[in-house]
Amino acid sequence: MNRGLTIIRNEIKYKSIILYNSISGNPNLAPLVNDPYLQSQNILCAHTEIPREKLFEFMSGNRIDFDVLSGPEASSNIRIANYPVHSKEQMEFLVDRLEQL
Repeated sequence: MNRGLTIIRNEIKYKSIILYNSISGNPNLAPLVNDPYLQSQNILCAHTEIPREKLFEFMSGNRIDFDVLSGPEASSNIRIANYPVHSKEQMEFLVDRLEQL
């Protein structure tokens, strides 16, 4: 909170932009919500063409864990939290790993 609400909001926006750009530019991923005006900046969901188990294995090897979804489409969807406690560097690390898929 010492950093100020404006800075925190701008960082959340920056992190969501780089993550959505990475997901949109990746042939193995696609955002679940395509309209940028409707996309959440805090909870980002994507459809994966890679079997989720392989994606989770690759990411856990890089010390990254995705949230597990439930429901009929859960096996092909991932959810990523973008909270103020996640630094820009952590999100950039995640984006770099996604680009290695």
